[in-house]
Amino acid sequence: MTTRTHFFARSPETAREIVAWDPDSDPQRFAHGAGHNVFELFARLRDLGANVTIGPDIPGDADVVVAFATEFAFLKFAWVVAPFRLLMIRSDVSPAIDCPYTPTSVAVPNASSFWTDRYGSASIYLPALPQRGLVARNTARDGITNVGLKANPGNIPDEILAPEFADRLREIGCALDIDAPADVDGSDQRWHDFSETDVTLCFRRSGEEALDLRKPPTKLVNAWSAGTIPITGDELAYRSLIRHGEDGFIVESARDVPAVVERLQHEPELRKRLLANIAERRDELSTERLTAAWSDLIDATARAPRSPFTTLLNRFRVGIAILRKRLRESP
Repeated sequence: MTTRTHFFARSPETAREIVAWDPDSDPQRFAHGAGHNVFELFARLRDLGANVTIGPDIPGDADVVVAFATEFAFLKFAWVVAPFRLLMIRSDVSPAIDCPYTPTSVAVPNASSFWTDRYGSASIYLPALPQRGLVARNTARDGITNVGLKANPGNIPDEILAPEFADRLREIGCALDIDAPADVDGSDQRWHDFSETDVTLCFRRSGEEALDLRKPPTKLVNAWSAGTIPITGDELAYRSLIRHGEDGFIVESARDVPAVVERLQHEPELRKRLLANIAERRDELSTERLTAAWSDLIDATARAPRSPFTTLLNRFRVGIAILRKRLRESP
């Protein structure tokens, strides 16, 4: 029997938009965590003929409910989904936001042992799908002349925004292209278009608590998928995937980027080796392969054993969480 999977969306209006959405022809829509991790996964499985639904109302016979972790900031939601086998997707969500009980499966953002310590065997590390509607690097391009960063405006490191960073790249014959919307998760961006990009920067603004734990390797996966050479910050999500000097570079600071770019310009054999290895990573992390992996995770969640008392226990834990919250808020 085909697994019946329900993807949670907060409103019927949003759900109707998602049902009609083609991620590849309209890649700038739903440019946020739930859009990338939940709504797009629904659309990919829908197009494969899977038994999927989406919206705020959960069918009583759903085998699995898929929800983004931010929904659990609302304890009422945790109560509603308590009777179901549940796949919670965490991606760039603060560790402080959590479900009062352990979901059947938890897709975590990176390979940190923090997540297995928290969720045990329910913890699964699986990268999100690559950038939808992706326009890969034009392979007719020769050399290294364009360095790109695709990010939300508040996530761009000060070192990259500083005028001297672009000036240094310009001195070695490279343009800097910062592709960011005016507001967070806005549609006024070209995150899907890498056609003129040779090197992709994978950096985020530092200083935020638990940043290493919450961040997925999305920028790196997209860089490989586009056939560009990634230069990344020294973050856990990147360290677990990248092979330094073979399919990208890890540097201590964005200030180290121009030196790496200059090396790439002067060593064509190094570029050739990197691009060959990157093509292999692109195939490993293709939309088709990752969609199949997510489908397998959903099926495994549907088959997970479940005690008749699980719903009662889950709702008891939600009740305790509600009580604690009220006690904290009481004068």
